[in-house]
Amino acid sequence: GIIVTQHAKQRIQERNELVTSAALAKRNAKIAYNSGYKIHQLAGYCPHITAWMRKKKGQNGNDAKVRLYQDNLYIWKGKKNRLVTVIPLTEENKQELREAECQMNV
Repeated sequence: GIIVTQHAKQRIQERNELVTSAALAKRNAKIAYNSGYKIHQLAGYCPHITAWMRKKKGQNGNDAKVRLYQDNLYIWKGKKNRLVTVIPLTEENKQELREAECQMNV
């Protein structure tokens, strides 16, 4: 399971207009955790995004887990997988991701 902090719920709701409640924020976080892109899945396709993901992971400690989902980076910490924040991609990184998804046949 995962834990979604109040801060992370707020960030999900701010950055995804379809998420209008705390329950939907938690559901969105679970989907991001299970289905979001991991760093190794984007390596070779998105050099700028993977470098940024590694940097954000490093800033949050060795036990941090990061996933890219719906143009946002989700960051979990600790053994209990506590979602601490959600950071939006820049417009440049969104474009890089779109181009990579075409190459990856997603």
